[in-house]
Amino acid sequence: MPPVVAVVRARENSRYRPLELRNTSGHGPDTLTNMFAMDNEKTQAEAVASPGEQPEGVIVSPDTRRANRIPPGQSRTRKWPILDAGGPPRIDIEKWELKLWGLVNEPRRWSWKEFLDLPRVRVFSDFHCVTRWSRLGNVWEGVSTRELVKLCGSVKQDAAFVLAHGYDHGWTTNMPLDEFLAEDALDHFLFALPEQAVVDEDAG
Repeated sequence: MPPVVAVVRARENSRYRPLELRNTSGHGPDTLTNMFAMDNEKTQAEAVASPGEQPEGVIVSPDTRRANRIPPGQSRTRKWPILDAGGPPRIDIEKWELKLWGLVNEPRRWSWKEFLDLPRVRVFSDFHCVTRWSRLGNVWEGVSTRELVKLCGSVKQDAAFVLAHGYDHGWTTNMPLDEFLAEDALDHFLFALPEQAVVDEDAG
């Protein structure tokens, strides 16, 4: 089996202005402030945003520079479909943690508060779901995977793949290390929600 660089235990959802999200888990504080924020429009405009329109400092994902940004078999959506096979997990925010271990030089873990204090970046990219819809021209804000690995003292020489674990009912996925460390890769993000949004069970 190829070496695994890290197991990342994290999943939360959430561009440009701070949001106030209410904690509906029944554990921890009622309000989660200083969350990652995004634009306030849940439904996009008809015109598709282009890489050249992005403000300075936003990382532009290479996929947005393709002549045809919608892959074969996909259809564009201007909304955010809500799809969750098993329902969102119930998480005690006081016990939430993000953990990086495996073939890294210094394994690390962060609490929710510590994670929110990490430096953030913004990424402009398209989103393609396996259920055959695509949402084009999104701006995501979160912590760069490169930043997390840097905080772990980089990876060991024989590291080649990443295995990620989530709180979502045993969810896992894997990917090549070079994809995990791409410039436009965010380890953790929050997606577009209206200002002062309330996250309920359907939101994931």
